[in-house]
Parts: sequence; C-alpha cells; structure tokens
Amino acid sequence: MEARTAVTVKFAKVGAAYAAGTPSFTGSALITSLSVQADNGAVATMSVTLTGTGALTKAEA
Repeated sequence: MEARTAVTVKFAKVGAAYAAGTPSFTGSALITSLSVQADNGAVATMSVTLTGTGALTKAEA
C-alpha cells in the first residue's frame, strides 16, 4: 500500500454501531501508517493511523 492512500471511513460509538437512533459519522482520511502482524498459526492483528481530510457527515443509524 502506498503511503497517504485516501479512504472513506465510517464509525460510531463502540457497541452502539447498529442500535436504532445511534449516530454514525462518515468522512475521508489518509492512511498515514499501517502495520500488520500475522504470526504463523496466530490471529492476525492490524494497526492503522488515519488523518482526516475534511468535515465529518453525521447520520442516524
């Protein structure tokens, strides 16, 4: 993956992402850091750092 790849993000409060009436937010961001750890036979983990590139849009779930 190339540095500073543009992505669309959507997020909500943990545990409430699909509850009726819970707001979620959508926006654009650049990936500024990405690492993946996948040891043989273990669960893979991923870490990503995003930098927002504009305003967020609020939506009701």
